[in-house]
Amino acid sequence: MAARDDPKLYNTDKEKVILSPANDHYIKLGEECHKARITVDLFYALNQYKALDLTSIAVLPSMTGGDLHLMYPFDINKHGEKLHYEIYRTLTRTSGSEVQIKARVSAGMSVAEYFGGFTVKETPDISLASIDADKSIGFLIRVEEKLKENTLAFVQFAMLYTT
Repeated sequence: MAARDDPKLYNTDKEKVILSPANDHYIKLGEECHKARITVDLFYALNQYKALDLTSIAVLPSMTGGDLHLMYPFDINKHGEKLHYEIYRTLTRTSGSEVQIKARVSAGMSVAEYFGGFTVKETPDISLASIDADKSIGFLIRVEEKLKENTLAFVQFAMLYTT
């Protein structure tokens, strides 16, 4: 049994092994795709079990702004329409490429971290190969100084992209 399949690792410090890519091959490929502004969307419709390391492969869509769709066990009669819809939605939804994102906040505060369905979390800005209408991005605001009473705090979220 591979370490990924060992249920004894659940809820232990070694659980990170299960949730981390087995090697850096797909991470390097994801970095290359990101630099070339290529988005990777993956569709897996499997009707029988095959050894597929989704934890390693999943970094590709995560690093490039894409999505991973898994349909298992796949039955064309039950899931064919869903697969058709997922592919259609991916190809026709509103999207932008060459994305730069920055959140700005009032004095005395800072943006500590960005989070969402991506792994590129460059602070203070993030860069994605693409973004689409189905993505959401959040950020954590840290208060660094005591804010004056009865004053307003402002947040601005800016996104620059190409259509």
